[in-house]
Amino acid sequence: MGGCKRQASADTSRLDGAPFIALKDVPLLSYDDTEPARLTWTLAYGQQWALIGPTSAGKSLLARVIAGLRRLPGGEIRYHFLEDPSAGATPVDLAQVRRAIAYVVFDNRARRNTDFHQSRWHASLEAQSPTVDKYLSSDSLEQRNPYKVAPHRSDVSAGFPACRHRVVSHLALTHLLNRHLHHLSDGEGRRVEIARALLRRPSLLILDDPFTGLDGHFRRQLHTLIGGLMQQGMHLLFVASDPAELPGGITHVLAIEQNRVVAQGPRSQITHRFPPAKTGPATTAPKADPAEADCDAPTIVELRHVNVVHNGVEVLRNVDWTVRRGEKWALIGPNGAGKSTLLSLVLGDHPQAYANYVELFGRRRGSGDSIWEIKRRIGWVAPELHRYTPLTATVAEVVGSGFFDTLGLYRRPTDAQRSEAESWLRWLGLLSNTQRAFRRLSAGEQRLALVARALVKTPELLILDEPCQGLDPVHRARVIATLERLTEATPTAMIYVTHKPEEFPNTITHLLALHQGQVVRRVALSRALEPQV
Repeated sequence: MGGCKRQASADTSRLDGAPFIALKDVPLLSYDDTEPARLTWTLAYGQQWALIGPTSAGKSLLARVIAGLRRLPGGEIRYHFLEDPSAGATPVDLAQVRRAIAYVVFDNRARRNTDFHQSRWHASLEAQSPTVDKYLSSDSLEQRNPYKVAPHRSDVSAGFPACRHRVVSHLALTHLLNRHLHHLSDGEGRRVEIARALLRRPSLLILDDPFTGLDGHFRRQLHTLIGGLMQQGMHLLFVASDPAELPGGITHVLAIEQNRVVAQGPRSQITHRFPPAKTGPATTAPKADPAEADCDAPTIVELRHVNVVHNGVEVLRNVDWTVRRGEKWALIGPNGAGKSTLLSLVLGDHPQAYANYVELFGRRRGSGDSIWEIKRRIGWVAPELHRYTPLTATVAEVVGSGFFDTLGLYRRPTDAQRSEAESWLRWLGLLSNTQRAFRRLSAGEQRLALVARALVKTPELLILDEPCQGLDPVHRARVIATLERLTEATPTAMIYVTHKPEEFPNTITHLLALHQGQVVRRVALSRALEPQV
């Protein structure tokens, strides 16, 4: 990553051990109303820290305070790396803090500047959604007005072309430069956001669960990239729910639970207290077992020779796929394989469904059925849905909207529906949050609420795109157990997408693998999924 390092005002190697950022008596914010503990903590030059803790611990809130994106709730933060030694401990301007610290987060607070997800496939959005090339340009990073003459910021412009070339190459974004943001898959969008943060050449990079949504190949590549950045002297604060995902170069750990600091210090003294989550036993590739397929069961989804093209790029090519009642499918493939596009056809959102043979619940698209007739029979969780769920709605309203397939609750649920919603909230550990605003939940708790929203009507088809994204091991296990219980007890069909094989429920019966828009594998499973997904 040479050529992407911010120009330092001094030789920072001589400062190892000196304070870089120091917090004194800063209250730890929480997503509930508990009395916060106060944090005194120093990130020193030469140290690389991880901030770990379970879902709803308050990690992201603390990270946003440090990045200058949330009001300091009390105490003091000193940004020593920004201070002028000759001026003493003078206050640092928050605008300067925000320029020097890049905070990369992927929850629904970081929404793309595009319209509602259901319309994202329509060409009319392209005028509103920039290309990746433009989004990663120096003008975009500097937020320059094309009609206003202003000097380029030296911290962004110096050596920018070389820096951009290396970042784009390392994150394998070259082939995406002409794509519009609203056409990117969730994993592709994450890589673009990480690239944008790196192009700012921050003094401190805060990555909040950056591996979520990335396939194994790009997780390994990002590990390598992060390691290279740390070796070159960039300071990192890595935020994670799962300690097993910490990069190798992390030297220190700050652990918080239930609004309290439970440990801080060198990594070697901390991480042994947080053993990795248990995963299923490693197995070899599953054997095809055609006898397990029930060819007499009613068809839920049928695609015949489906082809989808966006701006001359083949996204899906000659895809055939049949999902029958009671089948539980794992849909796998690397980022950009076409999984999101395939799901959009099944959900009834994609306009090119009408140019292909797409049959849902026994009726071909275009034969008079509406999107809402289709959605009444489908429960759905996806990163897109998370981004567009109204932040001001209460948890009860978010879950209740699942009965009506709306974003926001515009009809009053019946007593029976409210009781059903409360049952799912109780099972997922959210019942005490029923009347709280969705925005006051942690990202992990928000994902649990959306899982409840998908399950409330016991749909004929469940489409779960990374449903455990942002969850700690305990909550992840709870969601998986819930899905296993539901799919064992009902004939609900399921399509489940994740890049982590340990997140697949044991009830998976079939596998469909995509690569570059084509089906490369389709089997009925006689035993557990292999770990290489």
